[in-house]
Amino acid sequence: MNITPRQRGAFFILLDKAMDMQALPREQWEAFRRGLILRACPRSGGLLRNVGSGAEFDRLMLETAIEAGDVEAAGRFGTAESRRLAALAEAQAEQIAQIAAPEAQAQAAPEAYLRGILKQAGWVWALPGQTMPQGQRGAWWLDLTAAHLRRLLCMLDTHRRRLLRRVPKARRRALAADGSERSAMPMGFDRKVRYVWQGGELWRVPTASGAPAAENSPEDTPEAPASCETRAPVCCKPLAKRTAAV
Repeated sequence: MNITPRQRGAFFILLDKAMDMQALPREQWEAFRRGLILRACPRSGGLLRNVGSGAEFDRLMLETAIEAGDVEAAGRFGTAESRRLAALAEAQAEQIAQIAAPEAQAQAAPEAYLRGILKQAGWVWALPGQTMPQGQRGAWWLDLTAAHLRRLLCMLDTHRRRLLRRVPKARRRALAADGSERSAMPMGFDRKVRYVWQGGELWRVPTASGAPAAENSPEDTPEAPASCETRAPVCCKPLAKRTAAV
């Protein structure tokens, strides 16, 4: 998916600051813009319309923020990929809580579950000393690289799929795009759905306004590699036991 109109506007606002910082004469503006886009996104050919709306846009904004001397924007876009991966990890953990602990799904604690996984994986150096205050979700990932977060997603996806397979097929239910029941529950990860136990059956339902979510969007829901299914994940114990020790 290419850059959106909103992202385009944000880029030009930051670009204006960059050109002011560089004190460029007007006749050099276009060359500066094209060179900036080309450095950040080599495959774009220097054209904004060829820039993707995900990681490519983040790289472009980071490069522009550096040229503009905007430290706040550089920090924000420099950590954009990790923030997205952390948000996906939290969504995976919430879904695992919903699947594995139906009696406590309203009190699902994704951060506690994630901390348990980090501890078992040996990444204790990434664990904060204290529980983060309300409203600061996601701070647990600050010391993890994007590579760590991708591995964490793989672990979570493997465990989520295994939990789903433990539920008999006759007890799995899923809603389709039109609100009707699907013939089978999809196993792929979609951050825009939730799992609900009702009458001894596990339902996979879309979130916003009953509208179905686009499954496995390549922009924000990376699928775990197939190899994850064959490796023993660190997150293979029931949620209730894992979170109790955190």
